[in-house]
Amino acid sequence: MIGVLRLGALLVNVAVVAGIPLVLGAPWWGAGAALLTAAWASWILCGRAPRGERAEPLVQEQVHLVCARMGVAAPGFIELIGGRSAAVVRRRAGYGLLLGRELKPEHLVPVTAHELAHVRYGDLAWEPFTDGPARLVLRLRHLVPPVVVAGLPFLVLGLPLARATELRADRAAAAAVPTYPCAIKELVADQQTGWLSLYPSPERRIASSARHSSGAGS
Repeated sequence: MIGVLRLGALLVNVAVVAGIPLVLGAPWWGAGAALLTAAWASWILCGRAPRGERAEPLVQEQVHLVCARMGVAAPGFIELIGGRSAAVVRRRAGYGLLLGRELKPEHLVPVTAHELAHVRYGDLAWEPFTDGPARLVLRLRHLVPPVVVAGLPFLVLGLPLARATELRADRAAAAAVPTYPCAIKELVADQQTGWLSLYPSPERRIASSARHSSGAGS
């Protein structure tokens, strides 16, 4: 399912970006230049993230243990940022992990497992060319509301793809960390919902995590 959504989103993005110059009468190389420029801009913008403080040795040790459990290489850096969110970001040295300072200690391992699942499945590499444009449209909608209308072609498949990758990361984290289903009940309490959300409904995430939990049969 995710493979089909990725291919569809990629084709839609290419058609929109290349089609605009062609409709305006530009030569074929103009469409090619637009594609290259858009791909470069999306790669840069999707990789932007706040800089944080270096995580304490104890936190780094816990992250490395989760990496071993998830079967992924350790991040190039682990930094603490504001809030209680978390994210994996691309950097020249591979990828980095950002963790919110307000995360409860018992949520550190479950949240880290979810983020590392995105690394395991290659979501970071695909994002700029598939669901990345949809994410950028949603970032800009607060500054320029009409951008949602202009960006509708990117949202049609970009949003379902983003939600599907979140559910897959939930399932992988639940299978690796028995406490994940309990943690996600709290973590999704203030999650954005609605048709413009990048995330599945809290109820769906909780149910999916419970079904795939490594502790479900215990």
